[in-house]
Amino acid sequence: GAAAAMVAGQQAFAAVTTRPRAMLLRASLLLLAVASVSKLTTLAADSFVAARFGLSVDADAYLMAIGLIGALLAAPSEMVRLSVVPICGRYLREGDRRSAAGVVALVLLAVVVVGGVAAVVLVVSMPWIARLAAPGFDGEGLGKLVELMRVLAITAVLGLVMALLLGVLHTQLRFG
Repeated sequence: GAAAAMVAGQQAFAAVTTRPRAMLLRASLLLLAVASVSKLTTLAADSFVAARFGLSVDADAYLMAIGLIGALLAAPSEMVRLSVVPICGRYLREGDRRSAAGVVALVLLAVVVVGGVAAVVLVVSMPWIARLAAPGFDGEGLGKLVELMRVLAITAVLGLVMALLLGVLHTQLRFG
């Protein structure tokens, strides 16, 4: 039961920290950089349009909140998803389902902890982030944006868990 899962997690961690680690880290960082630039460019364009041609305070705050969450979540979730595929895929090809499950359990724990910390940081720092992300918003617009982002902060955790599960499905050759 729990002891077997712990052993599998330790074996999976040892496998993850061996030689393919540097290659996986470089690939993950490159993917993170490309996805971040893409999302930040989209966010900047949305911010400009919202400030210049906004429809209403509520609509502007909603569109900006969705854009911010997308920008903050896209790169880390893709990195999680794409990092799990080669590691678990190798274990599954070798018929070692226990080690694959150990990797998923270890990454799931890390994703929940890191995502939870990120969500708390987002909630606490949202007034400053909102001013940077939406410079054209007035006090009412900034207040609505902060409120919406605090509600959406939990999606940082849920989005990372979803990305991990998508990586597991991809590893098992489901959905493509």
